[in-house]
Amino acid sequence: MSKFDLEFRIKVVTEYLAGKGSTSLAKKYGVSNDSVVLGWVHRFEQRGIAGLKARSMVSEYSSQFKVDVLNWRKQNQASLPVTALHFNLSSPSTIWQWERRFQEAGIAGLERKRGNQKIMAKHKQRNRKAAKPQSSSEELKQLKQENQMLKIENEFLKKTRCLSTEEIKTHELIELVGELRQMFQVSIKLVLKVIQIPRSTYYYAKKHRGRELNDAQIIQAIDEIRQQDPKYTRKYGYRRVTEALCNNYGFKINHKRVLRIMREQNWLCQAYNRQKRKYNSYKGTVGVIAPNRFNRRFKTDRPYQKLVIDVSEFRYGNKSQSERVYLEPVLDLYNGEVLAFNISDHPTVDFTLKPLKEALENLPSLGYRTTVHTDQGFQYQNRRWRNTLKTHRVFQSMSRKATCLDNAAMESFFHIMKVEVMDEQFKTKNELIRAMTEWIDFYNHRRIKTKLDGKSPVKYRELAVQKAA
Repeated sequence: MSKFDLEFRIKVVTEYLAGKGSTSLAKKYGVSNDSVVLGWVHRFEQRGIAGLKARSMVSEYSSQFKVDVLNWRKQNQASLPVTALHFNLSSPSTIWQWERRFQEAGIAGLERKRGNQKIMAKHKQRNRKAAKPQSSSEELKQLKQENQMLKIENEFLKKTRCLSTEEIKTHELIELVGELRQMFQVSIKLVLKVIQIPRSTYYYAKKHRGRELNDAQIIQAIDEIRQQDPKYTRKYGYRRVTEALCNNYGFKINHKRVLRIMREQNWLCQAYNRQKRKYNSYKGTVGVIAPNRFNRRFKTDRPYQKLVIDVSEFRYGNKSQSERVYLEPVLDLYNGEVLAFNISDHPTVDFTLKPLKEALENLPSLGYRTTVHTDQGFQYQNRRWRNTLKTHRVFQSMSRKATCLDNAAMESFFHIMKVEVMDEQFKTKNELIRAMTEWIDFYNHRRIKTKLDGKSPVKYRELAVQKAA
């Protein structure tokens, strides 16, 4: 049955001849295009009601008919739609295909059958094979297989009814497939066909067998991580907790699941949302300003190649001007390790030189020169600081004035340290210094980093040295 029957087409043509437009009729009756309406009108004018009747598809036109169509089109210089309408053809594109074939191969091209002959020959061959009657041995083999599949299906239904849970878990399903295979001595392929499980699903589940984790196991493991160094590990975010679960517990778990569980348990650290006051050691140009050699290129694949240094203040007691200490660490950008540090009441030049000399004197022999990057603090413009670097054949680099992002790696370190250390109120200077010293030791040896493949800075450097050796 065609989409639009004869009665409908007559109705549309009648309204068109009565004066209505083709576009409005197409919209009114849900016809896809006004050209369809015009086509019905032209066919009615050519052939009357017979032109509106549904045309039957002809499987193959004779080569003589095709030649007549092409000759008529050439003599009358008619368009493809007019020619199709004249000969009552279903599609103008059919005439275009005939013209192309005639130009390429002459009349022989018009005699070509539809479709690919090789493919059609294969289909005929398959149909002949399917039509052949099966031998008695093949029928017997097929009956045995069907009987075996029925037994497997019955056994599967019996075992699944005995399960305590309504939904069969993956590891239970894998065990069940193995049992059925051993019981009936058949291939895995046949068992999976009966149970209707894709082979890829079965082998993936088998490969990851034993790794299924429930939330209770994950909660217990996260709680153990938080208890290892309660003072610091309780401040771990979900990414660092995920790294610890994967590296220390062998879990295969997504960080989004860890985030969900930590939210539910109210274990997410909120300390990083607090804003901290920053210490500024810039006193103007009081010495020599070195060029910026880093240009924010903080990454390096070599230890001790790029070192960053800065000073920050930490307060205790009532946090007044007289209750503060200063910290200067020397940070290796290769693994984020603190090579040396100093804590003092006053940020003098001698205070800054002590950790610098300690770090440079402990550097191993390298095949490349080290670069030390700082801001434009008055200590780093000092002649003694510059002479110390020259003595050890170290390049000096400085951030641009009032551009803290040029030393962003050091600023990030201070931010992390203040979040994880200064969440407590320290009454005395000794308490604060002890907490800072303990945290730096924890940071170097036990605090894991995502960008270090879940390892601490010292562990990452040691493994890199072992690989290089």
